[in-house]
Amino acid sequence: GAWSIELGAAVDQLDTAVRSARAELGDTVQELEWDAAGDAFHAALQLVADALETLAGELEPLAEYSNGLARCRERATALAATATRLLDVPEEEYLRWVRVTARSFIVNATPLDASGQIQALLESQVSTWIFTSATLAVGDDFSHFSGRLGLAGVATRQVPSPFDFGRIARLYLPRDLPDPSRPEYTDCVVTAALPAIAASRGRA
Repeated sequence: GAWSIELGAAVDQLDTAVRSARAELGDTVQELEWDAAGDAFHAALQLVADALETLAGELEPLAEYSNGLARCRERATALAATATRLLDVPEEEYLRWVRVTARSFIVNATPLDASGQIQALLESQVSTWIFTSATLAVGDDFSHFSGRLGLAGVATRQVPSPFDFGRIARLYLPRDLPDPSRPEYTDCVVTAALPAIAASRGRA
């Protein structure tokens, strides 16, 4: 009846909104900075959020009749909230970018300072936490890592490598590469690396 007609229209509205948002990103599979994605994409993403809210509203009276429809309503509501948050996150607190695939897109927001979230995680469980990586220290100093995570009074230890890199390895530093945030960066790295990989005769 009327429910199915209105629900179908809401689904069509969402499908159109998503397709329009994808079309605003062009045909190239790439990663785009938020500003580079463009105002037209930002506006299209708002239409996606609006369409998700509309769909959730149409599903609300139907949710009691089907667990599947109830889950669809929950998913639409959650996605609408996520899209709205992505549009409204403070630029000074988050780095946003868009990963464009052949038929879809993924919008990402990464906090520039994760110390608050890490502290909440550490305080939620009484346990021992061990962080290990080859890149935690700057020289012999762990303060950059511990400071960014808001860690205080931590014990640190740096274990030297067992490998004699000075004797068995070579460092190749290509010049004039674009900034790592640029979409063409990966292709340029691959182009620069291939001759070095070939020269190593498979030992790269």
